[in-house]
Amino acid sequence: MNALESDADSPPVLCHAFIAGFPRSGTTLLENILAAHPKVSTLAEKSTLADAAPHYLSNESGLKRFETLSPADTRDARRNYWRRVRQFGADPDGKVFVDENPLNTLWLALIAKLFPGAKVIFAVRDPRDVVFSCFRRSLQMSLPTYEFLTLERAAQFYAGTMRLAEIYRNTLGLEWTDIRHESLVANFEAETARICGFLGLAYDSAMRDFGERARTRAIPTASAPQIVRGLNSDGVGQWRHYSSELQPVLPILAPWVESFGYPPD
Repeated sequence: MNALESDADSPPVLCHAFIAGFPRSGTTLLENILAAHPKVSTLAEKSTLADAAPHYLSNESGLKRFETLSPADTRDARRNYWRRVRQFGADPDGKVFVDENPLNTLWLALIAKLFPGAKVIFAVRDPRDVVFSCFRRSLQMSLPTYEFLTLERAAQFYAGTMRLAEIYRNTLGLEWTDIRHESLVANFEAETARICGFLGLAYDSAMRDFGERARTRAIPTASAPQIVRGLNSDGVGQWRHYSSELQPVLPILAPWVESFGYPPD
């Protein structure tokens, strides 16, 4: 397998992938499963694009700069990205490197510009479970998580992010696969083997023991208690217990429930 990145400022990675989706959609679970593979290096929810994303994607003047991004600017942004990866403690050399952040979805246009050969692993979970979990859980406050203070704002943020993801899926030309949380829980080995195939890897049985390994890792998300317990289906269909409370936002989520193939009730 050949290294993906070829310029002098990029490490010799076997493959470069980004886990994206939405908070509480299963991205942390995917990262921990992949981290258990001996040929994979992962980085969980770190601000690897903190320099480039605000500079290019936060306002109109930035978008104009992004439209005219020069090869030199691209190289600088890529160099800064890999510098941050190493500062955060990851060693991507000679491995499949996976950058996990649910809100990587928002930066996929930049990712495609900097890393046109990168792959996208997109975490999908029933939108009703996702939005309810975002509202229910106590998450570290930030500009994105501020939207989770009410159900309506959380649902609108989810719907807007999924619309953006749909546009990016159809226009950016990135190699992309969806991983449905419910399918991963129900058919673990088949789904993890499929992910490995997508990344150019052979399945490794060590991935089954991700929960044990997770107990020795710092997991910087609210998913940590679930991850260390290993695979379980406790979060599947949780929204049904609160369907009355969710009624006001169900119409906002209905297009995505249908699009992702979940039953309407």
